[in-house]
Amino acid sequence: MRLLRSTWPFGIIISSVALVFWAGLGGGFLFDDYPNLVYDIDWRLDSLEVRPVIRTMFQGISSASGRPLAMLSFGLNHIVSGVDPWAMKLTNVAWHAVNATLVFAFCRQLLLLTSRIHPRGSVVNTKVAALAITLAWALHPLQVSSVLYIIQRMELGASTGVLLAMICYVHARKAGMESQSAWRWWVASAAAFALGIGFKESALLAPLFTLLLEVFLLRFKGPETISRPLVVIYLTGLAGALLAFALIVVPHYATAVAYSSRNFTLYERLLTQAPVLAMYLKQIVWPLPHSLLFYYDDLAPVRSMRSAGFLLPALLLSALATISMAVRNRWPLIGFGIAWFFAAHALTSNVVPLELAFEHRNYLALLGPVLALAVPLSWFGSRFNADTRTVMSMLPAATLGTLCIIHAASWGEPMRLAITLASRNVDSPRAGIGLATRLIDEARGDPASPAWSLAKAELENAAAANSDSAIADATLLAMDLRAGIISPPAQWNAMRAKLARHSLAPEDVNALYALNDARIRGGKAGQDEELLQTFVAVLTLNPDSAVLHAMYGNFAWNVARDQQLAIAMSREAVRLDPSLIEYRVGLTRFLLSSDGRIDAAEVDRLFRDINAANAHGQHEKALDELRRLRAARPSDERMVTPRQNEPSSLDVD
Repeated sequence: MRLLRSTWPFGIIISSVALVFWAGLGGGFLFDDYPNLVYDIDWRLDSLEVRPVIRTMFQGISSASGRPLAMLSFGLNHIVSGVDPWAMKLTNVAWHAVNATLVFAFCRQLLLLTSRIHPRGSVVNTKVAALAITLAWALHPLQVSSVLYIIQRMELGASTGVLLAMICYVHARKAGMESQSAWRWWVASAAAFALGIGFKESALLAPLFTLLLEVFLLRFKGPETISRPLVVIYLTGLAGALLAFALIVVPHYATAVAYSSRNFTLYERLLTQAPVLAMYLKQIVWPLPHSLLFYYDDLAPVRSMRSAGFLLPALLLSALATISMAVRNRWPLIGFGIAWFFAAHALTSNVVPLELAFEHRNYLALLGPVLALAVPLSWFGSRFNADTRTVMSMLPAATLGTLCIIHAASWGEPMRLAITLASRNVDSPRAGIGLATRLIDEARGDPASPAWSLAKAELENAAAANSDSAIADATLLAMDLRAGIISPPAQWNAMRAKLARHSLAPEDVNALYALNDARIRGGKAGQDEELLQTFVAVLTLNPDSAVLHAMYGNFAWNVARDQQLAIAMSREAVRLDPSLIEYRVGLTRFLLSSDGRIDAAEVDRLFRDINAANAHGQHEKALDELRRLRAARPSDERMVTPRQNEPSSLDVD
C-alpha cells in the first residue's frame, strides 16, 4: 500500500500520455523525417556488435556533431521493428511519458523549495499540485508536433538530459545547504547534461536553467550565508559565455554569407522573433488545434522596428520580462516560469540563421508558462475545500487532454494530416506540397487520375504563393517528367528565376534533387536540355557549392552519359568540401565504373582517405562496393549507376 501511495501519480501520468497520443500513432513520416530517416539508410542498425553500433552513432546527419545518442536510439528502433513509423512514434510517446515523470519530480522539487524558502509565494505543496502542472505540460496540444514528429526524438532526448540534470542539481544544492556530501549529485548532474548533449545541442541550455533556479529560488545560499564560490563560478561562467558569444558566435553569423540562403537578414531574424515568441505564448494559452499549423514557411519576416508586427509583441515580451523580475520575491514561481520560457528560446531565437519558427522549440519552454499560471490558479482555488481544489486543479489538464486527442487524431493518418495542414494554412507552400505529394502517391503515376489533377492544382497554388522557394515548381516539373509530359518553357524559366534570387538554400537543393531523381528514375528525355540549362544557370550563380557539383555529376553520368564531365564535377565537389567523405566515395565510384583509363595513384589516394575516415565503420558498405568495382575492373568494366546524393535536411535546429 505504501508503494501504491507513492507511485500512483506516475501511473496516471503514463496512462494519460498513452491515451491522449495513441490516436496519432498511425501517421507516417513527415517533412525532415524523409532526408534523415527514409532516404538516409546508414543509421539502420542490424546488430549490437560494437562496430555497427559506433557506425550508427556517428553518421552525422542533421548536425556537425551527428547527435550520436539520437542516432543510436533510431538504430535500436530498427533492430526491433525496421523502418516502421508506427513503432518509432510509439517509442517517442513512451519517451514523452518518461519525460513527464521527470517533470513531475522536478515540479515537486520546485514546490517544496518554494514552500520552504519563499512560503509567501508558494502554491499548495501536494502531489496533486505537481501532478496538475505535469499533466498540463504533457497533454498540451502543442506537444503533438514534438512527440509524433519522429525526428524530434532528438528534442525529447535532449530534454531528458536537461530534466535529469536539473533534478540532480537541486539535490546537490539542497545537500550543500545542509552541509552534507553532494559530490555524487554533482557528478550525476554533469552526466545527465552530457546525455542531453548527445541527443541535441539544445541541452546546452541546462546551465542557464540552473542559473534561473539560483536567481529566483535558491538565491546562491550556502549552509549559513550566500555561497561565494558558487557566485564566483556563475559570474565567471556567465562572463565567459557572453565573451564567447560576442567574440565568436556573433562575428561568425553577422555576415552576408551566413544568411545568403535565407530571405531575411540577421537583423530581420532578430526582429521577427518578437512576434514569433508572442505567437508561441498565444498557442500555449489558447491552444485550439486550428492554430497549430506545423508549417510556418509563409511567415513574413519583420523588416523594421517601427512596424506594428514588431512593436506590439515587443511591448508584451518586455512587460513579461519586467513582471518576471518584479515578482521574484513575492511570487518566485511566476518569475521563474516566465524566465524559463525566455531561456528555453535563447538558442533558437538568437543569431543562428535557423528558420523563423517551429512548434517543437516549445517542448521544454512550455513548462515555464504552465508553472507561472499555476500560482494564480492555486490562489484562486485556495478559497475552496480540498476536494474541490483537487477537482479544479485537474480541469485544465482534462481540457488540454481533450484538445490534444483531437489534434493527435489528425496526425493519425498521412492523407488526413496532409489535408488538415493544407486547410489550416492555405498560404503555406510546404503544406500544399505535402498534400500534393500524398495525392501523387494516390494517383500512382496516372495523369488521368483525379488525384493527379488535384496534386497539380495544389502545386500551382504553392508555386504562386512563394516567390523564393522553387520546390513547388520543381515538383510540378518532376511530375511531368515522370509522366512523359513536356512542360512549357515558362515553367522552367519561373523555377530558374526563383533559384537565381538568392544563394542555394536547402529547399533549392531538394528542388534540384527532385528533378534530377525524376529524370534518372525513368523520366522521359524530352526535357534534358531544360534540365541541363538549369544546372548550368545555378552553377554559375553558386560556383562554390559542393553539393551542386556532385548533383550535376550525377546528371552528367546518368542522363547526359558524359563520364568525363561527371568525374570532373565530382573532383570539384571534393575540392570544394574536402570534409564530406561521401564526395570522395562518389568520385571513386565514377572512376572505377568509367570506360576510360584511370589514374591508379588517384584511386589509391581516394581509398586511403575513405579508409582514414572509416574509424567507426560508417563507410564500410561503400568501401566493400568500391573494392568489388576495383577487383572487377581489369576484366569487367560494365557501367553501374552511382548512388544518388540524398536531399538536404531542412529542420537544422
